[in-house]
Amino acid sequence: MLSHSRLTFLFTYDPITGMFTRKTSRGGCKIGSIAGNMDGEYLRIVIDKKIYLAHRLAWFYQTGIYPEKIDHEDHNGTNNIFTNLRNVSHAENMKNKKLHKNNTSGTIGVSWHKNLKKWMSSICVDKKTKHLGYFDDVNDAIKIRKEAEIKYGFHKNHGKEKK
Repeated sequence: MLSHSRLTFLFTYDPITGMFTRKTSRGGCKIGSIAGNMDGEYLRIVIDKKIYLAHRLAWFYQTGIYPEKIDHEDHNGTNNIFTNLRNVSHAENMKNKKLHKNNTSGTIGVSWHKNLKKWMSSICVDKKTKHLGYFDDVNDAIKIRKEAEIKYGFHKNHGKEKK
């Protein structure tokens, strides 16, 4: 496991820009260069032949605590500005999901039920799906879903597109 002192010896982290800068030369990487490469939608940094996600390293660098989960409040996995990061449980992380590209209603948890020819609204809380009802009007289904998000403490950015 990476120690906090090893991390701070190798890199400088700027909480305002979210960037890691190298303090040592290693391989083809020079002192002062920006660290990290894209891995899917997240930035990764290799340290001592092990891959780390930059957002977890940012939290570790700032707090001395290595997190299990980090939530990007704005849903942008490359935005590692410290104020955009939250150390959360998996359950809390699921309460701030971005809207998927294939969503047809514009709202997480609201979908068209082909057989009933109605809009269905549901929400997942504590790993259990709660059925919220069937609706003729998509706006009614969305309204019920949004009320449930407030009731169950979902993040204000839940279901929004990434910034």
